[in-house]
Amino acid sequence: MAIFGFSFAFPFISIFIHHDLGVPKGPELDLWTAAIASVSGLSMAIASPIWGLLGDKYGRRPALQIGFLVFGVGSAISAIVWTDSVDTGIKMRDEHLGADTVFATARFPTLEFRSTALVESPTGLNITGTLRVRDISQSVTFHATRATTMGRPRYHATVVVSPKEYGITRRGTTKPVKVILDATLKRV
Repeated sequence: MAIFGFSFAFPFISIFIHHDLGVPKGPELDLWTAAIASVSGLSMAIASPIWGLLGDKYGRRPALQIGFLVFGVGSAISAIVWTDSVDTGIKMRDEHLGADTVFATARFPTLEFRSTALVESPTGLNITGTLRVRDISQSVTFHATRATTMGRPRYHATVVVSPKEYGITRRGTTKPVKVILDATLKRV
């Protein structure tokens, strides 16, 4: 099933590279598409014999535990929000949000969050990471509560952000803002 997931994405790689990363069509796009498509097979070809030998020497269970540990260290949560996509439902307010004194959309088209630590707790995840708004990055820590429903892991969190800490100076937008997150996680 994992191979199906990997191979299912291959036809769409060039579309994502072109649209999301802005690589122009032509030889450069072809090179990046080929590199990304081949790296998973190459890494499996290199790692499989090594993990097989370790499993034979030390047992399958320790090899699996180390593999899960390596996967856990490599796990991360990241999010990118295009600042011009923020929609409050009020056109005039949305235009104000793009101004130089708020998001400065022309100079800073995205907001970005990247986790630096994920710690599982009995009720969910304690997440620490870096939030970048405009050209200012700040450390943020919050708790994401796990939903008790079946299916993919679903989390809910409330994060309080102070716009002043990110250089947002427009009158009426400097009070702390409550950001409500509701996310369903999936492995990529």
